[in-house]
Amino acid sequence: MAKFVTIGERLSTTAPAVNKAFTERDPEPIIKRAKQQLDAGATYLDVNIGPAENDGEDLMKWAVQLLQSEFDNVPLALDTTNKKAIEAGISVYNRAKGKPIVNSADAGDRITNIDLAAANDAICIALCSSGMVAADNDERMMHCQNMLERGMSLGMEAEDLWFDPLFLVVKGMQDKQMEVLEAIKMFSDMGLNSTGGLSNNSNGMPKHTGGFTNNFEYKGFDLSIFFQWSYGNDVLNANRLFFENSNKTRDLNQYASYADRWTPENPESNIPRATDSGSNKVFSTRIIEDGSFLRLKTVSLGYTLPKQLTKKWKIDNARVFVAGQNLWTCTGYSGYDPEVSIREGALTPGLDFSAYPRAYSISFGINLGF
Repeated sequence: MAKFVTIGERLSTTAPAVNKAFTERDPEPIIKRAKQQLDAGATYLDVNIGPAENDGEDLMKWAVQLLQSEFDNVPLALDTTNKKAIEAGISVYNRAKGKPIVNSADAGDRITNIDLAAANDAICIALCSSGMVAADNDERMMHCQNMLERGMSLGMEAEDLWFDPLFLVVKGMQDKQMEVLEAIKMFSDMGLNSTGGLSNNSNGMPKHTGGFTNNFEYKGFDLSIFFQWSYGNDVLNANRLFFENSNKTRDLNQYASYADRWTPENPESNIPRATDSGSNKVFSTRIIEDGSFLRLKTVSLGYTLPKQLTKKWKIDNARVFVAGQNLWTCTGYSGYDPEVSIREGALTPGLDFSAYPRAYSISFGINLGF
């Protein structure tokens, strides 16, 4: 196998067009996206059919046969929480160009996916976590060791376990990215393969930011308005891992949106189904949102009293005003504040986990000059 393997991840039910094509068994959009990825240099294609509890086995068989017949037995990663669907896909899989990949196992509730890979002579992507991203490399290596021992005890070769250190925002959390690079080196020093789900990364830094202000005066009235914008930044809304996730081991209220979760009657939802396990708490593009916004940052309206009036009071000038901050924000972000950062500061934007929103305020006052 080549030193570097690229896995295309654009055949996912998180994309409405792909979800519709899988549901309707429409080959054209699937083939089009697959070709784009292969033309761009993909070695493997990831086939993400979602939970697919209704017809997952038939759907995975259909997808595997479609792609391998159309693209000369292209190797595939089978991506679903439905184990029977993975086994069904492997049963019709042609290994001429490479082993199938089981995507994915972790050191927590999904560790049994390593058993599935071992039983079917498949590669397994092993996430170095137990449901949440590891706090540091010591925890990553502990998870790695546990999964490696399990796989080898079942007869797997170490090279068939591809370890994913998992990481979050690329530009914002540089300290964490250095840890990830160190983890990859540690895997390499141990003779292990590593992988990284780059589609899970968000870019917390905007493409551009700016603002504009206007000042108006008419007779004694003055009006000042300042708008601020940010465009092209992503926000990882980690709140949705907990509040769109019915993990019964934690008694947490859920967002109203969780009523629209996946069920056999609602198969097109990208919100995970109800489960007793922690398998729903997986970082993915599902919780990465566009954080672009336009905000009315400040506005002030004042009135300067006429000189004739202020002279009677022996005052040089008097101005009354009302001012507001953060009164209005236009954004597609579902959280409280798209300009969020729960890390160290402005250089680490884009991670939202129970952060307080920016307060809006209205103040009244008077300026007097003597």
